[in-house]
Amino acid sequence: MRAALLPLVAAIAVACGTASTPTGQLHPTSSSPASGHEGRHHHLVVVRFSPLATPTGLRTPIPAPVTSSTPMPPTSLSVSVDDTSFTPPVMIVSAGDVTFQITNRGQRPHSFRVTDPAADPIARSAPIPPGLSIDFEISNLSPGSYTVTDTQTDQEETAVQADLEVS
Repeated sequence: MRAALLPLVAAIAVACGTASTPTGQLHPTSSSPASGHEGRHHHLVVVRFSPLATPTGLRTPIPAPVTSSTPMPPTSLSVSVDDTSFTPPVMIVSAGDVTFQITNRGQRPHSFRVTDPAADPIARSAPIPPGLSIDFEISNLSPGSYTVTDTQTDQEETAVQADLEVS
């Protein structure tokens, strides 16, 4: 690379009134009287650049673009409910408007109720007959942890339940 730059440096040196030796060393020369700069010396400042590439690779690593290694949670999620559980048992979605595609795989009607940590209701679907599916949208769902229950279950202690994480 140094050999490739030598002719360029020599050309700049000649243009600036500097002589170049065969080894590439630069020496200032006096200006000729015809140039109007009698007795002045012109100097060339040489800036040395380190090569980026070496035989074993890059000397200075080039940073990779910043990317997220974790994909964003979805804004819609397929959920199934049967007579004993929700699938998936932990639901993860993005904050904002979220659509749940809920399929009842059980033998009786089921519904979908979302409550916050204080057990305050956030949203509730209509009963879903066995074998049918609905799209259930919740608008402006805030980040946090919620509980999903089946409101068609008669007794709270045997309620079908799942966790909902919103980020």
